Amino acid sequence: LLHPFMPFVTEELWQNLIHRLPQDTSRPKSIMIAEYPIVDTTLEDTRAEIDLGLIIDIIIAIRNSRAELNIEASRLSEVIIEAGGNKGILDAHADQIGSLARAHPLTILEDKQSVIGPDKARVTVVGATRVIFPLDQTVDASRERPRIESQRDELASVINKLRQRLDDQNFVTKAPLAV
Repeated sequence: LLHPFMPFVTEELWQNLIHRLPQDTSRPKSIMIAEYPIVDTTLEDTRAEIDLGLIIDIIIAIRNSRAELNIEASRLSEVIIEAGGNKGILDAHADQIGSLARAHPLTILEDKQSVIGPDKARVTVVGATRVIFPLDQTVDASRERPRIESQRDELASVINKLRQRLDDQNFVTKAPLAV
């Protein structure tokens, strides 16, 4: 598959491998004259693709939440996952989720078993699954409040500038409609 893009590298690999493989007279002497691989659709596993997609989406949701909450990459975070009917899949891949998302302890529960209220947690929904960050242990409120207030003030400033621009009849009459 890589040969059309990196012919010199793939030819070198082919020549090194061909001497190490069992003798096969049907195998061409060069990758350049070998047939392009044909997909064997009987080997497709749609269920595995869906399951892996869920695992990837959960890891992305955890990483995004960590980034939005300004949690340092080196720090582990407690994460609770309400499985939404996917407990078996999530239990089987809990080590990978925990490792790739820096989630420890990682608790995987059946549907709606969490006792953490929405006011004390950040909840992200991934399909039928809910990813929950308990905020009291994860986020330092004394550091987070000034950061959020600063963002609020910045946005208020931007809004005021835009309002002033819209209040200026000169600007409104000369600006294109899309602006």
